[in-house]
Amino acid sequence: MRHLRPAALAATLALVFAGLGACSSDSGNDGGAPRPQSASRFAMQPALEMNTNDVVHVPKGYSDLNRWNSLKATLEEQPDPDLHQTSDSMLYLDASLTHPITTVNQFNYGSVVIGPSFTGQSATRYRPNTLAKRGGDPLVLFPEDTWGVFPTYYLVQRSDKSGDLLEHPEVTPIVIEDMERYPAPVLNNSEGSAIVTFEDLGDDVEEVRLVKSILEVSRERTSTEFLEFPLTPSEIDAGRIDLTDPRVSLDGYRRANEFVRTKRLDITDFQDESMIGQADAYFSRDSAKLFLVVKKGGQWTASDLLDYTDLGSRIPVAPYEGELETVSGYVTARSVPEYQEMITADGRVRRFAYDVEVVKDYDTVVDIRRTLRNTSFSLPTMTVAVGDGYGTIEELQERTAAYAPPIDLAPAESEVLNDYDGWIETRPDSGVPETGFGTSELSRYIADSLQAGYNQMPIGDFPEAGTSQQVSQVLSEVVGQNPLTLYPGGNGHPAYDLDLETGMLTIKTDTASREEFLDKRNEIRALAQAVIKERITPDMSDREKVAALNAWLVENVTYDDYLAATPYRFSTEDGQTALGALRDKRAICTGYAHALIVMAREAGLEAVALSGTTSGAGHMWTKVKVDGEWLNVDPTFNATSGVEDYVSFLTDDELQEKSPRYFGWVSSFQPYSFDAFQN
Repeated sequence: MRHLRPAALAATLALVFAGLGACSSDSGNDGGAPRPQSASRFAMQPALEMNTNDVVHVPKGYSDLNRWNSLKATLEEQPDPDLHQTSDSMLYLDASLTHPITTVNQFNYGSVVIGPSFTGQSATRYRPNTLAKRGGDPLVLFPEDTWGVFPTYYLVQRSDKSGDLLEHPEVTPIVIEDMERYPAPVLNNSEGSAIVTFEDLGDDVEEVRLVKSILEVSRERTSTEFLEFPLTPSEIDAGRIDLTDPRVSLDGYRRANEFVRTKRLDITDFQDESMIGQADAYFSRDSAKLFLVVKKGGQWTASDLLDYTDLGSRIPVAPYEGELETVSGYVTARSVPEYQEMITADGRVRRFAYDVEVVKDYDTVVDIRRTLRNTSFSLPTMTVAVGDGYGTIEELQERTAAYAPPIDLAPAESEVLNDYDGWIETRPDSGVPETGFGTSELSRYIADSLQAGYNQMPIGDFPEAGTSQQVSQVLSEVVGQNPLTLYPGGNGHPAYDLDLETGMLTIKTDTASREEFLDKRNEIRALAQAVIKERITPDMSDREKVAALNAWLVENVTYDDYLAATPYRFSTEDGQTALGALRDKRAICTGYAHALIVMAREAGLEAVALSGTTSGAGHMWTKVKVDGEWLNVDPTFNATSGVEDYVSFLTDDELQEKSPRYFGWVSSFQPYSFDAFQN
């Protein structure tokens, strides 16, 4: 047992707290614990040395549980302005205090018991085999009743012995005795390749895992996620692994670069152009660490941590395909740019050099393969139109060969959002119909605006508009739940600009004019009403109405396999919207779901969209309210399975049993708002 006594405020040390910098190691020169540096922000305490199975007790000057509960409530209402910490005590893995782990705060007879939480690990997720599938038992970073594999932690306490909030939170390094110390690995970028090297680990090494920790930020909490990857004996002996080697990453460059990205985003977010170029407040929350966990004598020990946040700008993750000239649905060779815009691991868009190879020549159209130069990153095959003024493949190859990337190998950032020259219509002060669906006032306000053809609106008076992250969450719900906005939803939100000073929100649209937008919106409604007139009768129950609308989609709409296989076309194709299903009779899952929602609402029913995954692929389906209960209906599965009611009127548990899938509640609705739709 170890007792930790908070120091008096008078003993506060004035230090300079700054980020450790890109690719710097959280390790000290003297072999001890690194020391956070802060300009009088934190009070540094002497290091506490302890055994791995010791318990830390922090004595308090009171034993009243009600007083402790009152302190907890105060801490939650007043989170630390820098760390966003809402508890009295929190353990961090790094001296820069960016990677928290779930921490016990148990009040027990006048003292607080502190340690890594072994029962609350839902906040810290482990995703093994992020790259190639390799054998090995799951790595347990925090074995029960121990301090885990890390030789050093940093304890931040926010209250003093009397239970008053400290002006300068106290930071105490906790050093676990008798653990071998290993230096941090090194992550280098060589022409787009991510290469990890590390020093000799000594004798008797049984296993080594490469582990990444990444900061996950949400409105509910700040937590740390871990992703691990076992190393082979040859990689251990060489002290080197190329994460972008196809033998390492089964999915080639994409999985490798997901491993080294510096933000917690799904790959579908990276493929969505609307995720790009958001306000700097989002990008300021980068934090990623890399470390080794070494097994000797049956015991695992973590190395020092490497911070590699800034490297994200050099690592391509997914292609960003802008709007290109097309003819008969094919991109023209002359419109294909000489550089490839890529979404990089820091979430921005940058330009890379690439090479073009002909896969198949059909005379008037050609399938080409594009590979980022000096890398193994191949983009999806693109079919381009050639001849008759559309350009030639030879001309395209000459242009791409002549493109010179920046000398420092850090591709230049593209001005993606700043080049928007589309139409803008500002919402008037009154007269906008209230037709939108949303779980908050701001969500309904934006939905009303967009559906009425207004893509610029003031939102500064809404409490949910305080940060760009909050606005992004609202917009994701708006477009996912309101098909008449003409955005497909399910992949994030449309690109936007938010002026934090004036509170003016401007949303990018893909239509050429407001008139075109309103024409398409009206066409969707007219087509939906025509189906209702054809299939719905006044004596039908709500269940019968939904079944009839689902049957129309199954009988009349064909699943668009080509669109599903070419995600770079999503932003320019109607097949991902209700218009594709109702007018063109071709759609993918979002088109099916949005068409059913439009028709259901036009028929006076309640319906919402639910995004998630099934069989590892992104998917959208619907929930309809029948007899007071929200039930799942999947028109896409009903159409493609050959069974009209294969997924119809199922509870969440029934759906999981019949057609297993991941329910993306947070990506479908705003936080704290989706309980009403669950069953």
